Amino acid sequence: ERAELFWLYGCPHTDLVLPALLWLRKQASWTDSIAEGVPRHLVVSGHEEGWAEVWRNVAVWLRRAGDHANERHTWDDVHPASPIRQLAVLQLSGHSDYVLPDQPPPMRCVSADSRCAPCYICFQPGKDVAVPAFPGAVDYPSDLSPFSSGMCVKLRALQPVGVGVWRARRPQVFFGGSVWTKTDNGFYQPSRLVFYKCFKNASSSLDFRVVQSERAPVAVYKWELERQVDAMEVSRHASMCVVPEGKAGGYGHRANVAIMLGCVPLITKEAYSYEVFHEVIDWTSISLHVPPSQIPKLPALIAAQDIEAMRAAAAPLRRRLLWTSIYDACHLRPGDGGGDDAFETLMQTLKIQRRHFKPSEAHRRPRAPEMMDELDSWLKAHGGKQCTRGQPSCFDRRSNRRCSEDD
Repeated sequence: ERAELFWLYGCPHTDLVLPALLWLRKQASWTDSIAEGVPRHLVVSGHEEGWAEVWRNVAVWLRRAGDHANERHTWDDVHPASPIRQLAVLQLSGHSDYVLPDQPPPMRCVSADSRCAPCYICFQPGKDVAVPAFPGAVDYPSDLSPFSSGMCVKLRALQPVGVGVWRARRPQVFFGGSVWTKTDNGFYQPSRLVFYKCFKNASSSLDFRVVQSERAPVAVYKWELERQVDAMEVSRHASMCVVPEGKAGGYGHRANVAIMLGCVPLITKEAYSYEVFHEVIDWTSISLHVPPSQIPKLPALIAAQDIEAMRAAAAPLRRRLLWTSIYDACHLRPGDGGGDDAFETLMQTLKIQRRHFKPSEAHRRPRAPEMMDELDSWLKAHGGKQCTRGQPSCFDRRSNRRCSEDD
């Protein structure tokens, strides 16, 4: 009797990962899986940007003769961007940012020698699994972590979900977080900045509340500094909570916290970004995914949704977003949030046979430009002319002009 899946145990640390991969390639289970064309080996990566970040870290050994970019197909079985990668990765980021052959090559990629790989984070839906974080990580509530124990206390006090629980349902949409409106290298985070540009100045008329939390002078203008609010208090009564990528492009797990608070996630990530356990959890029934190209049409898209039905559908799925059988249950009492936790949901996901990557329609949809100086013209071309007023995009990569307080 043979196993269906094999776990490459241990943290994929930079100093250890290459010897481990070379050892793995000698195992019969590995060569058999390659012959079958089925990924059967799992690795867990707790890095911010998953397996791609691990691979970028080994460039010091592979940059020259080691074929780090896999141009000679030396690493087809393990390279993050390879569609026939045999490793299935459990990671925090579900960012499947592949650029197709008929699309312009990306400016940032997982490996770059003479040519750039077609992605930067390279999540492969159907093979890789986006999983919730763990105590001590951002956006994971736990009494075991000194960084987030206050979140569990607050959730208990707020009592956000339950039969007969009252909520104001205002604001209609809430976003509180860091938005970098200035850049010193041209890059920015579309899932945050596009929403901010479109609705910061129109938020009161739409019942949107948008609060900028960034305070670093290199990232925002002086006039954008704001008084901070209790985001959990506001989210507790909001109808929808914006869920972007991390402020610098890392994993963004705000959907998990929003659902704990009874706030329907409004996911502003690109269409090719996947939430945790997307093969088991039907995110279309509990959230609204509006990629940057559709953000200018957001009010009409929200008006077409049954927000209360989404909130009701999410309530019995809350436990699936926490590792309650391994760590603590945070604010959930026995029976709250369903019966299966994140570990059981992971096992259900892994019962589905892993498969090699093929681009989907989501990878062909319009995506925001990588450089901030191209954003305004792109927004105008996608029905967002109103989003370009009063928000300067001051980095010009052609003249390498940087942002300053004078801009």
